Amino acid sequence: TLDHMPRSASGWSGACPVTGVRDGSSACPPIGRKVALCLLLLVSGAAAQFPAECFNSTNIETKTCCPTYGGDVCGGPQRGTCMNYETAASYLLNTNPPWTPYVNVCFCKPNFWGPACEMCAPGWKSSSATHMCDVAVAPRMRREWTTLTPTEKQQLYDTLNDMKTSTSLHYAVNLTNSTETLNDYDVTVMRHIRSVINPSPTCAESCSYAHAGPAFATWHRYDLLTFETVFLHHLEKRYPSSTITGLPYLNWTAPQSLYNAINEFCGTGDPGQDYQLTLDSKCWMLPSAWQTTVDVSGQRITLRPRRNFDETASQLLNVIPTWTQVVNNVTRLTSYDVYPYKFPCSDGSFVNWLEGYQYDPATGTCHGAKSMHNLIHAIIGGYDDVDKNKPVGDMSEKRPAPRDPLWFLLHGLIDLILEYWQFSHPEATQFIPFALNAPLGQSGIDATAMIFPPVSHNQMFQRSTNLGYTYDFIETLRPSVTQESLVSSSYLDATIALSTILAVATLAAVAGAVFYFRRRHAHAAGGRQPPAGPENADQAVMELGAQAPAQAPAQAAEPGENQPLLAPVVNQ
Repeated sequence: TLDHMPRSASGWSGACPVTGVRDGSSACPPIGRKVALCLLLLVSGAAAQFPAECFNSTNIETKTCCPTYGGDVCGGPQRGTCMNYETAASYLLNTNPPWTPYVNVCFCKPNFWGPACEMCAPGWKSSSATHMCDVAVAPRMRREWTTLTPTEKQQLYDTLNDMKTSTSLHYAVNLTNSTETLNDYDVTVMRHIRSVINPSPTCAESCSYAHAGPAFATWHRYDLLTFETVFLHHLEKRYPSSTITGLPYLNWTAPQSLYNAINEFCGTGDPGQDYQLTLDSKCWMLPSAWQTTVDVSGQRITLRPRRNFDETASQLLNVIPTWTQVVNNVTRLTSYDVYPYKFPCSDGSFVNWLEGYQYDPATGTCHGAKSMHNLIHAIIGGYDDVDKNKPVGDMSEKRPAPRDPLWFLLHGLIDLILEYWQFSHPEATQFIPFALNAPLGQSGIDATAMIFPPVSHNQMFQRSTNLGYTYDFIETLRPSVTQESLVSSSYLDATIALSTILAVATLAAVAGAVFYFRRRHAHAAGGRQPPAGPENADQAVMELGAQAPAQAPAQAAEPGENQPLLAPVVNQ
C-alpha cells in the first residue's frame, strides 16, 4: 500500500489526485462510497495490510495511520502531511464498518510517494546530495523483455531478490491473534489475494474487485504502477546507475519469447514437491528469499513459486493470439466496455476481450480462459499432470498469481495493449461504466479496492504518460502518426512499429532458439525440464515482425481461430 497519487507536476501532467482538479481545468471524479471503505478497512474474512506501526491501540482509536520516515511523521513537512481522509476526499465513509478504518493518512507532496512519503513518485528522482526527489525526469520507459541486456536482467533479478527479503515498507497483515510482517514483494501478493471476493470457479457475479468486469484493466494498471514504484526504489538503492527506468514487459504473442522467459525465470516445478520450483544454482531466485510466501490469510508459509509447464501447456503455445490478431481487435473494439458490464461478458467489449473472455453471439454466453490474459496465466501456471482441470501453479490460480514473478511480465503487455487501445481511440476519455450498473467496486467512480492510496478507476483511465510512464512500442508511434490517423490505420502502423521495436529482440530470440529448443532448456531447475516449444520455433521468431496488410479486416478473427492445436506457429 502506497500513498497518494502526486498532484500535477513535471512527469505527472494530468495526474488526478484524490481531490482537486486535473491541470486546473476539469474536476476529478469522486471515489465511489461503496468500495472506498475497502481500501482502509479489514474486510470481513480477509486480512488487512497496513504499515506495522499502525497496528497499536492508539492508532486504531485515533483512526490514524501516518508512519514516520527519518523520525518525522510522513517524512516531515517537505515530504508530506498527515491529513483527515474524510475531509480531504470530501465524501463520507460508511459509518458502520466491521472494523475501525484509518481516516488520517499521509498526503504526499507531488514528488513523493509511499506510506510515509519515503519514495520518489514517478517523474522524480533524488540528487545524490539531497535524497529529496528534487530532480524531474522523463516518464519511466517500459521496454520489451528481450531488449534488456544480460547485465540489466541480472540487475532485475537482484532487485526482485531484494524485495523478497526487505521490509523497508514496514507493512504487516493482521492475523487472529498477532500480526505478520510482509516483505516488500509480498505486499503485492497480499493485495491481489484480497482483491478476490469469491474464489469459487462457479462464481458468476461480484467475484472480484479486479477481475471479470470493467475494472480489470485499470485495477491492474494501478497495481503494476505501485509495484513498479517499489521495484525502482530498490533498484536505485542497489544500482544507482542502472539503465532500467521502468518495469519490462514481455511480448507473449511470440510463443518463443514466452517459452524462453519461462526458462529464464527458473523453468518448471517438481510434481513430487507440489510443482514448486527447484531453487538451485541454475535459478536466480535465492532460496533465502523465495522459500516462503503468504497464504490467503496472510500467514507466512514455506512454499516456493509453483509452476507446471508440461506438454499440455506447450501445446497451448500454438493458440496464443498473434500480434496481428491483437491489432485487429484493438481496431475493431471501439467501446471500452458494453452493457451489462459484468460476467457473462458483453459483445463488443474491449476490456472483456483483453482479460480473455470471448463472447459467443450464437449462445449469448462467454468462454473463459480461452485467450489473452486468461490463456497466458493458464499456460504459465499449468494444471495437474493427472487431473487436467485442477490448477496447480500460482499463475493458474486467481488469488496467488503474483507469487510467480512472471506475473508482471504478463501484465506489462496487458497494460501496453490498454495504452495502445487508448492511443487508437482518443475519443475514449472516460471509464465505462462511469457510475451505474457495474459489478461491486468496478465503476469509474469506485476506488481501486485493496490498493492504498485510494484512486478511482477513472483516474487510472488516463494515458500512461500522465501517470509517469510510457512504453517503447508506444513511443515509436508518436513521431510518425497522429492519434486521429491511427484510428483508421493502426493495423499497419502498429505492425511496423512492433517490427522496429523487436528487431534486436528477434536476433536475440533466434539465437536463443537454437540453445533452448535443440538442447531442451539449459536453465531448467532441478533436472525437470519443460517440453520443447512449438514446432518451427526458429521460423516463428524470424517471422514475428513481418509487415501486415495495410488495411485491417472489418472484423478480425478471434485469437486462436482456425489454428490447429499442434500446428506450427507463425506469428506476424
